[in-house]
Amino acid sequence: MQFSYRYERADFVHGCIALMRPPLARRILLQAAWIALVLGLVHWADPGRPRGTALGLLFSGGLNGWIYAAFLGCAVAFWFSTELFGWLICAPIFSRNALARKDVNLVLSQEGLWGGTRDVNVNVSWAAVQRIVETRHMIVFVLSGREGVMLPKRVLPGHVTVAELWAEIERLAGRGVKVVRR
Repeated sequence: MQFSYRYERADFVHGCIALMRPPLARRILLQAAWIALVLGLVHWADPGRPRGTALGLLFSGGLNGWIYAAFLGCAVAFWFSTELFGWLICAPIFSRNALARKDVNLVLSQEGLWGGTRDVNVNVSWAAVQRIVETRHMIVFVLSGREGVMLPKRVLPGHVTVAELWAEIERLAGRGVKVVRR
């Protein structure tokens, strides 16, 4: 299968987010640990309050309104930290990318992946692909913790569905590649 597209800033950011985002179970555990830490700090830092459990103080309305607002704001920011990082950090450095705003070709074959432009290209065997991550916007063939070959879903031809693409990827890559859907 062959795909051609213009590599845009949104593609780069969505790829960065796909590479950085931890699995859902780890995100939930990190969020719970963060909430416990903040509640403990609020409870410890406010010696004038009666000593009950931190959760009891949180749900009884015994804290100042700004603490609730700060707590909620930080919880939301922490949950969406990968998206925030992607748009605030990755988007500005997009122009330094060798493929920025260039027409890219990506070929999936029995031997592996070939992608690039006239000047820059990469040839990767299926054995080098650690996992394949599917998000709402793209499919990323992950090579390492910070590297991947990106296929935006927006470039799929009208006659090719995502299910057909996955069937072709499984046929080409074999069943040995781990697939992560987020």
